[in-house]
Amino acid sequence: MNRVIPWTACVLLLLALGGVYFSDRRNYDAKVAELAIVEQRLATVTAEADARLRAASLPEATAIVDFRKALLSSGSVAVIRNTSDGSSPFSLQVERPSTSKQQRFETVIDGSGSKEVGEGQGWAFVPGDRITVGQPGHKPLTFTLK
Repeated sequence: MNRVIPWTACVLLLLALGGVYFSDRRNYDAKVAELAIVEQRLATVTAEADARLRAASLPEATAIVDFRKALLSSGSVAVIRNTSDGSSPFSLQVERPSTSKQQRFETVIDGSGSKEVGEGQGWAFVPGDRITVGQPGHKPLTFTLK
């Protein structure tokens, strides 16, 4: 009888340790999976933050936009002026928020030169219309006709 008790105790202790091991193993696997999800989220957030930081550190587009009344047609005309000394390509995104209408124009403007966008180019500006001027390597600028 005295020999059976230590062996029984050893067997019970081994069973208890085995249960703890397998229980801890399941918790460990769950934590590893959770950690992988957190690492993926961190990578995504880091990439988004890097992109925003790069965009924020860009200089503004070298253009200004003024509006004038059209002379021979309806609406207004946007006058886009290149404020730099050299020629630059510009993308112009115009939109009318009241109707969700949009149109895109691509143009190259010589240094200190200007281009006009109006009804002759397919867009007669009305109050509330917006024009966003994009330029490679620069932050876009948005102007609204008041």
